[in-house]
Amino acid sequence: MKLKRLWLGVRVAAILMLACALAWTSLPTTAHAALPKIAYQVSVQGKGWRPWKSNGATAGSTKKAAKLEAVQFKLSKNARKKGSLRCRVHIAGKGWKGWRTLGAVSGSVGKGKTIDAIRIKLTGTLATKYDVVYRVRVGGIGWLGWAKNGASAGVTKGLANLGAIRVKLVPKDQVPTNGGAYLDLSITRAVSLKHYMTRSLCQLDYPSHFQHGGCCAMSYAVGISIITKKDVDPLTYYRKDWFSPKVYLCYFDDGHVETSEIAFDAEQVYSNLRMGKPTLVHYTYSTGQHWVCITGVRAGVNTKDLTYADFTAIDPYYGTERALSTCSMFKKAKSITMRLMS
Repeated sequence: MKLKRLWLGVRVAAILMLACALAWTSLPTTAHAALPKIAYQVSVQGKGWRPWKSNGATAGSTKKAAKLEAVQFKLSKNARKKGSLRCRVHIAGKGWKGWRTLGAVSGSVGKGKTIDAIRIKLTGTLATKYDVVYRVRVGGIGWLGWAKNGASAGVTKGLANLGAIRVKLVPKDQVPTNGGAYLDLSITRAVSLKHYMTRSLCQLDYPSHFQHGGCCAMSYAVGISIITKKDVDPLTYYRKDWFSPKVYLCYFDDGHVETSEIAFDAEQVYSNLRMGKPTLVHYTYSTGQHWVCITGVRAGVNTKDLTYADFTAIDPYYGTERALSTCSMFKKAKSITMRLMS
């Protein structure tokens, strides 16, 4: 009986060893092979060539104003035995340039020409086993999605600039892309509504009348001027309160405004601006409140993700047009509402 059990154990062990051997030999050879490496270097306008980066690291600058003007690539030795890489860039205002081979410079250095989109692809058997994936950072917008194998990444229509790039090689079809690598900003254009005011737009220039600021009346007057295309006196809408003679208030008497304040809605503001309608913005902070009149949106923005900095407004405190985010005390605002004008 003992010999029978021993023989059975030997047979089971042999079967297990054979199964392991078959499983090992059936694994894909790429699982054991070293992953090919890619290195890339970019030239940033005004800064020149930056250090080499590799395998998905950031090359370039994440500063908003940074602009790429050239790029070049290198592949590891095991990758070059199987194929190569090609790249082409889109020069802002000029169009797509021809495909450049591995090691060649795509773009130009020190000629005032910047890159706003890029395409990268592999060749040879390298392209059958691996994908090249890449993404770019657009100034004022941020990192876009991943593109791969010759697809466009960046912006070719609209005012934008690339500041940084990330590139890497991955096993074929193992890294899905979710889109968003390329933006068409051709539908996004600068909106700048014209006012017809002839007097100063600064509330501080009316000290004898704007006893408590007058920013609301000034903002309202600018808005009416835009809509009616006529000169408007802001003092028309700044009068004593009937119940408190020492208090001055802004009166929305001309009908060019919604009856109540509503929550700030960037899409609604942008839509109204494109129809020629300004928007009054009211915000409060710990020691007071302020009104400004939004008159435009800057060019090259992502209209699906608008920020306060994308809007321009007449700020009665300064008497000039500036980004909403830089208006008086805006950074300390605790609540922000708006009134739509029509």
